Amino acid sequence: MKRLLLTLALLFSMAQFACAASVTFTWDYQYSLDPACTATRTSNCVKGFAIYALDAAQNKTLVKSVSNPTGANVTDVVGISSAANVNSYGTASFTIVAQALDGAGATVESDTLPINVQVKPGKPGNPKGQ
Repeated sequence: MKRLLLTLALLFSMAQFACAASVTFTWDYQYSLDPACTATRTSNCVKGFAIYALDAAQNKTLVKSVSNPTGANVTDVVGISSAANVNSYGTASFTIVAQALDGAGATVESDTLPINVQVKPGKPGNPKGQ
């Protein structure tokens, strides 16, 4: 019985990831308004970003954490980019939030702004016709 349950669990976990697709997220951030955390700036600063999947009720599930780009401090950055694997095709909702440390060092997040993405499988490679 234990072997059967283990086999079913393995099959379920493999099926969950059978149709993984990659989605690339790109955004800008105004570090001139909200500076990045550094070795000397450890509060009231942006420590990075989180990419969340959103369900129909807008509940968040973490997809990926993203560090501040190299050199981000108090300069605005255009074109921050990160790819993440997702496990289903079709329309999906995501959000990217800034994660900051407040004056007490506790993590706070920006508001969410849903992004709807059409997740599709990759194109066939090297097609030929007769």
